[in-house]
Amino acid sequence: MPDKDRFYLHRTTLTLWVGIIVATLGILTSSVKSQVFTMTQKARTVNKVELSAGANCTDSFGNIKHHMEEWSSGACDNFVCYVAVSGSYVIEEICTPDRTNVDSMNCHYVSNNAFLFPDCCPELKCISGKEIATVNPSNCSDLSTTYACEVWKNYTGCTTSTDPKILRLYNFTVDYCRKTCGYC
Repeated sequence: MPDKDRFYLHRTTLTLWVGIIVATLGILTSSVKSQVFTMTQKARTVNKVELSAGANCTDSFGNIKHHMEEWSSGACDNFVCYVAVSGSYVIEEICTPDRTNVDSMNCHYVSNNAFLFPDCCPELKCISGKEIATVNPSNCSDLSTTYACEVWKNYTGCTTSTDPKILRLYNFTVDYCRKTCGYC
């Protein structure tokens, strides 16, 4: 006779629950195994395109593709068939070029179609140019007038301050009153 303090499931109910749990775990496991996504730093665009009701996923040659099957159009792209209860979808992954080329004279986009997606996506490559020679700031001559340095000395006594106006003036004179002023 069952104990009143314990909860018992009928054998058919228990069998049903075990079946549901096993089936769910099986679906999740196969889904996780088939969805291997590669993390990459390459810029790309991913679009989910819903197919019309009853339509199958097909590649550019008209071959039918099944759930989680991948293919390429021959360009640098990747397509994945995704079949759900709500319908069939094609997940499109295409290259998105980086549009921040600030040096069009020395930099250009290079793609390598010998690689698979996304490694075939164009990358910005720059030729190494000459290093720009800059003058050491401590060797610079003053760019300010003697009057500007005199104002600094009279206003602050050649010291910095927590006052933002004085601090701004101090930073200016440190940068521009180097050699010839000689006040501080």
